[in-house]
Amino acid sequence: TPKIKRNQLHLDIGSMLISKSASAPEEVIEELFSAALSNINISLPTDGNDSLDGINLTPSQRVVFAKLNLKAGQKAISISADFALARFHLNAGMAFLSENCWYDQYDLALSLHLEYAKVLLVQHEYEELDTHSKILLRSTRCIEDQVKVHELLISALFRSGESAKALEYVRSVLDTLGFPLPTTVDQDTVRSVLEALRTAASSITPEQMHSFPLMTDEVSKQAMKIMASVPVILTFSSPTFAAMIACQMTQLTLQHGVCAESAVAFGNLGFAINSMLQD
Repeated sequence: TPKIKRNQLHLDIGSMLISKSASAPEEVIEELFSAALSNINISLPTDGNDSLDGINLTPSQRVVFAKLNLKAGQKAISISADFALARFHLNAGMAFLSENCWYDQYDLALSLHLEYAKVLLVQHEYEELDTHSKILLRSTRCIEDQVKVHELLISALFRSGESAKALEYVRSVLDTLGFPLPTTVDQDTVRSVLEALRTAASSITPEQMHSFPLMTDEVSKQAMKIMASVPVILTFSSPTFAAMIACQMTQLTLQHGVCAESAVAFGNLGFAINSMLQD
C-alpha cells in the first residue's frame, strides 16, 4: 500500500543517515542521528490497526532503532527534563523491539521498559504504571531487576496518598525476600529493640565501622533497597513503623555488612532513638 511504501522509504532514509554517521565529522553526528530518528519513527504505528509487519525491517535494525530511541529518551530527561519527549522516544524504542526481545535483547528491553516506567511515575500516570509494571515483573530474570520495579510501585503508592497500601506492599515484598516485618508493631517492642541496638552501636568504634565488610548477599541487599524506599515522611506519620524499618535495616547491616542503604538505616535509627528514647 502507499502508506507501507512511504514508511519503508522513511526507514531507508533513516538507515542511510545512520550509516553516514560513521564517517561524518563529530560536530554533525548528533544532527544526523536526530534526522535519522525523525525519519525512522514516522514509520511507527499511530493506532491499533497499523503494523510494522508490512515493511522490510531486519532484526539488527530493530535493535539499532530501539537503542537510538532509548538514548534519545534518556537525553531528553537528563538535559532538559522533557518527560513528554522522553516518553515518545521510549515508546518508540519499545515498539521496535521484537516479540522475543526478553530472550534475545534482555538488557535493552529492560532498560527501555524501566525508563518508561520512571517517566510514568513522574507524570503521575499511576494506572498505566501499574499495568506496565506487571509486564516487567513477568519478564524480569532476577531479584535485583524485580526490586527496581517494586521500588517504583511503592513510590507511586506513597505519592498517590495510599500510604497504607504502600506499607502492605512493602511487607509483601519483604515476605517474598525472606525478611518479614513483625505483624504487629507496638511502641514497647520497638523501644526494646532500639535499646538493644543502641547498646550494640555504642560499643562500635569509628575504626571498626570503617572495617565493616561490604554486604555481598544479594537478597539482603535487595531487602535493604525495599526498606530504604519508604519515605522519610513516614517518621512523622507512622513513627513506630518507621522505627521498626530502621531497626530491621540496621540489624541487616550488622549481620551482613554495609551497603549504600546502610547510611539511610543509621540516619533513621538515630532519629528513632532520639524521638522514642529521648536520647
